[in-house]
Amino acid sequence: MEKNPAGDMFSPDVQQELFSQFCYEEALGPREVCSRLYTLCCLWLKPERHTKAEMLDLVILEQFLAVLPPEAASWLRECGPETSSQAVALAEGFLLCQEEERQQAKEEVPNSFAHKISEREKPPFETKWLYQDGDGAFITTGKG
Repeated sequence: MEKNPAGDMFSPDVQQELFSQFCYEEALGPREVCSRLYTLCCLWLKPERHTKAEMLDLVILEQFLAVLPPEAASWLRECGPETSSQAVALAEGFLLCQEEERQQAKEEVPNSFAHKISEREKPPFETKWLYQDGDGAFITTGKG
């Protein structure tokens, strides 16, 4: 396996995934499982390189991405935020774009609907009025 420039076997995303998706195996026993989780966590958070605040931010970032709706989380993961504040800014932009798209869709529907209604309101024929004069004769007039 090829190492990245930091000397790690996997990218930080892969390391986080290995940590979060690690499953308990009864054959290993609780002590070995905990030991492996500790190792995976250290590979992901790199306590020798990061401050406590940076490590906490990585955990918050991961949980933030985990609780977002799937479409937003997927889009944010593609953007690759490195901090929770970057993720929040991207998520706000994502929601703003979605709201703008909804507003445009709402504006398009009433306009097309109004156009169809105005066409329906036009009578298919010309309206004429029929009057009866004093002699009993009927008289028609143009539009009424």
